Amino acid sequence: MAVVLFSLMTTYAHAHIMNRDNLYSDLYITEAADDIVLLAALHVIQTDSPQFDPANMLTMAQLAEWVAGYYSLADAQAAVDAGFVQTLDGNATYEAVNTAYFNGALTLSAEQQGELTREAFAQFVAKHVNNAVNGQTMIEAASFTAGPTGVIEAARVENGQNIITVSGQDYVLGNHPSAIAT
Repeated sequence: MAVVLFSLMTTYAHAHIMNRDNLYSDLYITEAADDIVLLAALHVIQTDSPQFDPANMLTMAQLAEWVAGYYSLADAQAAVDAGFVQTLDGNATYEAVNTAYFNGALTLSAEQQGELTREAFAQFVAKHVNNAVNGQTMIEAASFTAGPTGVIEAARVENGQNIITVSGQDYVLGNHPSAIAT
């Protein structure tokens, strides 16, 4: 009886862990899985699709949608209006991505002169997340800070706060915690 009563009184802290195994159902087919997870965490990539489709070409319309989400713009057309992308037509190029996310500051190699796949986009942008643009890296712009790594030893709710313990240290989580990690 006491066990049943205790289980009814127990509260849980929930965290949505997104990683290469569950962010998109097709990440197992790409070498860029960790890059895609990183960019999703930084809100560079946002999609409700269950698949990332890494081999597909990145369209300008998709680039504009992602740019709009990253810069908190209303929609893809707002990304065009703000000058982050030139058009919604056709496929995206390395130069278009360089302009959209890095103000054209990156020097592109000879291999980076044409259109790119969604996988190549992830690899290209992830390679440059620590490049400062307007005084901030993409990681700094996303307000990322290093968090705990390791096994969650305990999870509890105290005074309405979700608390986890990792390596003996308590961490207070937000009301709707989310973690994105490899």
